[in-house]
Amino acid sequence: MKYIPQTFRETQSEWFGKQGISWHMICALVRKPQSENDSNDEDDKNYDIYSMVHIVEEQKQGWHIVSQIFSSAFKMLKSIHPHLRDVYIRSDNAGCYHALPLLSYLWKFRNDLSLNVKQYNFSEAQSGKDLCDSRTGTCRLHMLNFINEGNDITNGMEMKQALESHGGIRNTYISVVTVASETQPVLYGQIKNLQISKFNNFSFEDEGMIAYKAYGIEGELVKATDMTRISNKLMIFDTNLTIGDPKQPEEKPASKKAIKQNSTFPCFEPDCLLVFKKEDQLITHISIGKHVFDNEKIDNISDTCKRLWYSKCQDIRFLNKPLMSTVGSEQMQVQTNNNYSQAPGYALKKRKRQSDFHPK
Repeated sequence: MKYIPQTFRETQSEWFGKQGISWHMICALVRKPQSENDSNDEDDKNYDIYSMVHIVEEQKQGWHIVSQIFSSAFKMLKSIHPHLRDVYIRSDNAGCYHALPLLSYLWKFRNDLSLNVKQYNFSEAQSGKDLCDSRTGTCRLHMLNFINEGNDITNGMEMKQALESHGGIRNTYISVVTVASETQPVLYGQIKNLQISKFNNFSFEDEGMIAYKAYGIEGELVKATDMTRISNKLMIFDTNLTIGDPKQPEEKPASKKAIKQNSTFPCFEPDCLLVFKKEDQLITHISIGKHVFDNEKIDNISDTCKRLWYSKCQDIRFLNKPLMSTVGSEQMQVQTNNNYSQAPGYALKKRKRQSDFHPK
């Protein structure tokens, strides 16, 4: 993405013709180490979110720069949490991500980077950036407050200074990427009959790279010999590219407003399922005494519609009534099959072939 440079006071003529500064956002969802007595693995409190911003000035954000940014991010996460071993990547379908050179780089050095790369999953169209956009909004507001104090942001170093001002942003690390040469390595040949844009999920194994059209459906193996052949010229680190060390953000205590928003008030009745956001709502509920002991009674309209739709689909799918049909004088009985099944991948989007018509 691009950040438009901004000064504290600028004329209207200075507002036009600006060149944006490229900055790359990585949000890592890290699972905390679990104790033996802690069995609630799905609790949101067992995960931390770390953001890594890499500012790329005066260079295009191609797959090669992205690969070096991934390597730097993995190293940073390993230094913060030494217990981490594996990483699963998810991104949108931008050209610098959904490319065979980047996937070849991750497959070749899957066990040589700071973290072992297991999978790369691409989101659906117009999706997959909600978490990054949320963290980007926080960074933009932080930079705007820096500008309102009488400062300017016109280059990458000033942008880094703005993001690290006032102790920085919680769990956010800022680095500046400096590229000495614009040349980037290329693949040694191509892989026949492999259209990378048709696949959305990739798994990196010792036997090769497995490409799926959907998660776990219609996998196609690209052999290790082919992956080794095309990635022969790729190097794990580029000497022409330098990534600066980030500054450790200061630990800030949670505000009273955030603590109040995160607190809930469950009902005192042992089997009551209701939980309230405000204390006065709990007092009103206790005074009335209408307790709820069934999960379906606390459903909203959306949950009720989903339950009804599920029951209707189950009735249609597993219908087991005999169908009678008469042909001439003979009577035939056709019974529906109990095990209704479809071939995997039947709902995948099919691409239409373009037919070229001769002018004659």
